[in-house]
Amino acid sequence: MPRPYPAEFGARAVALVRAGRPISRVAVELGISEGGLHKWVRQDRVDHNELPGVTTSECADLRAARKRIRELELQAGILTRASAFLAGERSHPKGAPGDRQARRRRAAGQGVLPGPGGQQPGLLRVPGPPGVGDPRCAASG
Repeated sequence: MPRPYPAEFGARAVALVRAGRPISRVAVELGISEGGLHKWVRQDRVDHNELPGVTTSECADLRAARKRIRELELQAGILTRASAFLAGERSHPKGAPGDRQARRRRAAGQGVLPGPGGQQPGLLRVPGPPGVGDPRCAASG
């Protein structure tokens, strides 16, 4: 993106046009684009209440307000996530992958210490008819 011209340069160019010189001639003499000079002249007319529009000072205020709103929204999001984390709604900010692995081990019967008599707590193995539930049997259902 090209560097902007200094404010004084633009003000002098607009002053030349307001003095009655043609925009095309001023643009050529100053080495700037005619379209850019048109924009500067139009903005100057808005700033002097000759045309409806947003003045330069209003534009700066709006830009600052939008920046502040973005900062506040970011802070609010951080505070919301932090309060949810500290309240214990989620034990880990990324969804606790360790908990998922522990559930898988428990479901597979791994990672649980055997209780008295060699049995795992909470699991009761009841023998069924032969072949039912046996992965080695093709007719297992």
